[in-house]
Amino acid sequence: MKKTAVGSCLVAWPIRPGQWKHSLAAAKLLLFGYGHLKSVQSRSPVDAAGRPIPWFTYPAIEYLQQLDLSGRTVFEYGSGNSTLFWASRADRVISVDDEEHWSRSVRSRVPSNCTVLQEADLRRYVDAIRQYPQGFDIIVVDGPTRGRTRVRCARAAIEHLKPGGLIILDNSDWLPESAQALRDADLLQVDMSGFFPLGDHTQTTSLFFHRESRFTTTTRRQPHPSLGGIDEDWESTMPGAGAHLDWGDERIYGVLRHEVFEKDSPAGRRRFEVAVLHHPARPRSRSRHVLVYDCAAERILLGPYVIEPTSAAVEAEVARLGALSWTAFREFAHRPDCRHYLLD
Repeated sequence: MKKTAVGSCLVAWPIRPGQWKHSLAAAKLLLFGYGHLKSVQSRSPVDAAGRPIPWFTYPAIEYLQQLDLSGRTVFEYGSGNSTLFWASRADRVISVDDEEHWSRSVRSRVPSNCTVLQEADLRRYVDAIRQYPQGFDIIVVDGPTRGRTRVRCARAAIEHLKPGGLIILDNSDWLPESAQALRDADLLQVDMSGFFPLGDHTQTTSLFFHRESRFTTTTRRQPHPSLGGIDEDWESTMPGAGAHLDWGDERIYGVLRHEVFEKDSPAGRRRFEVAVLHHPARPRSRSRHVLVYDCAAERILLGPYVIEPTSAAVEAEVARLGALSWTAFREFAHRPDCRHYLLD
C-alpha cells in the first residue's frame, strides 16, 4: 500500500485519538464538571463540590439553581439531598417520606427551616400536604410509585399550589398519567431531559408552571450560561466598564475610545463616528471591538469586529478608518461578516 493511501486510512480511522477530542471533553464535563463521578463515589446526588442536589436531571437542576427562592415555600413528596438543596434556597421546606429509617436520617441533617414528616401509609402520605391549607410555591412530586401514589400526589399538589407556583414531576417520562393530570389542570409543561446524578441513562424531570408564574433569577440574566457553556452575550445591553454612547435607538456600553471622522463621498461630505469597546459578547475577554456609526443615516454602519487589545492597535485602527479613501472605506464597510446595510 502506498504511503499516501496509508495516511488517508489513518485520517479516516474512526478510533483515531484525534477523533475523540470532543467526546472526551463532553465526558469530562459530565464526570467532573457536573460531579457525576463524585455522586457515584458517594452514592448520593451531589455536585462537583460535594454539595447536595436533587435527584433530577442536570438540565432541571441548572434551571432551578438560577432561581431566587427567597421567601418561597416548598413541599416535597420524598426527601433526601433535595431537601437540603431547597433548604439552602427557600424560606420553608416541608417534606414527607414513607420510609422511617430514611426520614430519620434526613431529619438529622436538615436545618431549622425544614420539617421532615414520616408516613408509612401511602394514602395518608398523599394527604400529608392537606395539613397546610395555605399552599406552596413549589411542590415536588417524587417518592414511591407503588399503588399509583404519584398520580394521587400530583392531583393533591394541584389543589395546594399557590397562584404563580411550580410543580416538579420527576421521572415524568415514566408517569404519563401524572403528567396528563397536571396538564389537564392548565399548567404549562416544560420537559427537562438528560443525564442525572448516579444514572447511566437519560430520563426526564418535568416542570409544570402555573400560568401566573413569575419566578425571578438571582441575577438580571436568564438563562444563566450552563456549566460547560461559553459565557457570551450576543445582545448585550448591560452597563459595562467604560462610557456609553446613544447611537440612534441603541445604547452602546463599555466604550473605551470614541472618535469622529469625515469622508468626501460622491454626494458630499459624510460624517461618521468610530467606537472601540469591550467585547460585547464576552465580558471577561480582553478583546476590543469596533463599531462605526453613520451620522447621516443615524444607524450603526458596521461592526462589531475584533482588533487586538493593545493601545497601539486601537490607535492604528482609528487612524486607518479616518485615512481610507471613500472607495476603500465603502468596500470595507460592505464586508458581509459585519455590515449592517450597504453604504450608497
